[in-house]
Amino acid sequence: MDRDGSLSEAAQQTLDSLRTTVSAVPTADTVVADSRADAVDGLDRVAQARQDRAVDVREGLPGFLYIALIFGTVMLLLSPALSGVGVTARSIAMIGLLGVVVGSALLQIHNLDHPFSGGNLVSREAYELAVTRFQQIAPSPGARIG
Repeated sequence: MDRDGSLSEAAQQTLDSLRTTVSAVPTADTVVADSRADAVDGLDRVAQARQDRAVDVREGLPGFLYIALIFGTVMLLLSPALSGVGVTARSIAMIGLLGVVVGSALLQIHNLDHPFSGGNLVSREAYELAVTRFQQIAPSPGARIG
């Protein structure tokens, strides 16, 4: 994905090239035909996952919800002063700490809304390790449980 949220043309050309190459394999033998069908299914899954990721990157919280969250935060922080409570050093410290907590929550909402950028990045090695471990503990499709 580019910074502007568009898919890479080079990756799409590579995927199309693979699809063309796999489709051009002669299928006189049933084993080759089965392998080719598996490869085409795999390429279709890759293309679908790529499109799903593109949709996930483009979608997010609507702008009005961010405005509502920020407005609610401001009102929450100003409510003691607007309600007539005496402003003391202790009340300023408490409101400041509350502001830090609410601001941290808003920052996490923003980071979770953009999963492929920002501070919540997962390295490729960690992801591949998790997938490998999951495959080790997940039962095979034909295995009977119980």
